[in-house]
Amino acid sequence: MSRSTASRDMSLNVMAGLTGGLTAVAFVGTGLVTGLAAEHTARQTEAKAQVKAQAKAAYEASVARYQAQVSAATTARRAAIQAAAAAAPLPTRTVVTTRTVVSTRYVQDGGQGQGTGNQVSSNQSGSGTSYHANRLSGSASYASSGPARSSSRSQAPAPYRASAPAPAPAPPRPPAPSAAS
Repeated sequence: MSRSTASRDMSLNVMAGLTGGLTAVAFVGTGLVTGLAAEHTARQTEAKAQVKAQAKAAYEASVARYQAQVSAATTARRAAIQAAAAAAPLPTRTVVTTRTVVSTRYVQDGGQGQGTGNQVSSNQSGSGTSYHANRLSGSASYASSGPARSSSRSQAPAPYRASAPAPAPAPPRPPAPSAAS
């Protein structure tokens, strides 16, 4: 019996060695797989954090562009309103009074051959004329008083006010935040 017991002990020793070896390999394999999984998870977390940071930077840049456009549009609108208010002065009338003198000379030959007995007569008449100029429309009207010639002159057109400038376009809307969370 010693032989069967010895062979049984030997086979038990071999089995114990194999079982211990397999257990050690299982522990090493489990540790290795766990380490690889942890490294993969860390890489995925880092990539996701980078994508989130890029999306946040892009969103902040688009919000900054939107705010700059709103600010520029507001400034342009204010400048246009101020320019329209300052650039449209009320029309003024300029009145210039002139005096017209008409002088007529008649030369008559008295029938004396060489013209030695020429007679000269002169006639002068005067009238006052008012000149009204409208600065905005560029037209003028005349009003005369006294013994002046009668003529049909039309009245100057009424001044008109310049139209308001076109409003600035509305700024674009900010982009919606991304759903890459």
